[in-house]
Amino acid sequence: MFGKSLTASWPAGAQIAAASIVAVGGLSLTTSGVWAALQATADNSGNPLATSTGTLSLTLTKNGDGIGTTTTTTPAVTGAAAAAISPLAPGDIVYRFINLTNGGTLPALGMTLGITGTGSNALTNSASGLAVAVDLCSVAWTAVGTQPGTCSGTTTNPVASTPITTFASQAVVGPAVAIAPAEVKYARIKISLPAGSEITSNGQLPGGTVQGLSTNLTFTFTEAQRTSTITSS
Repeated sequence: MFGKSLTASWPAGAQIAAASIVAVGGLSLTTSGVWAALQATADNSGNPLATSTGTLSLTLTKNGDGIGTTTTTTPAVTGAAAAAISPLAPGDIVYRFINLTNGGTLPALGMTLGITGTGSNALTNSASGLAVAVDLCSVAWTAVGTQPGTCSGTTTNPVASTPITTFASQAVVGPAVAIAPAEVKYARIKISLPAGSEITSNGQLPGGTVQGLSTNLTFTFTEAQRTSTITSS
């Protein structure tokens, strides 16, 4: 029996070359696996969706002497200088009339009033000092000389007479009550100095007196944005 085995050998350099060919071939196969993709788009460029925001604006205008000149801010409105109230004596009452208009395009929700006074004296930091009340009429108030004014519509009294020292922020329109765009709130502001007694001795004013004092009052009305909404269509 004859047997013969065949063997082949590669030179070392040839083996490295063969390995390099395989590696290069593998790299070639990998990069050739990147394929182009198709895409498609659609848009409404021919009929874009118009989108805009609303405005919230409160305007104060005088009715008669009022408490300020016409002025607008957002979202609060502050009365500017008006005809002075002087000289007050204990027991005096002064009525001033104003119109408050929601001048924006958004409905408002509720309205509050805050009052501040310049200086620090008994007119604004004492229970015996100035007090303020607010009445609303469904139509414009009519001032009648020495009278409290007349309302030919329906009246409400959202703010009872309250000393300025404890006034803080009072609701003129309830926080859940909507105020439509262009809607007007017709307000009567009652400013009073409560009746009281003081004794001036030998030309000397008593301590804590309300006599001979002055302050500049700023009435700030603030309305809030309506409740935010969610819609679908």
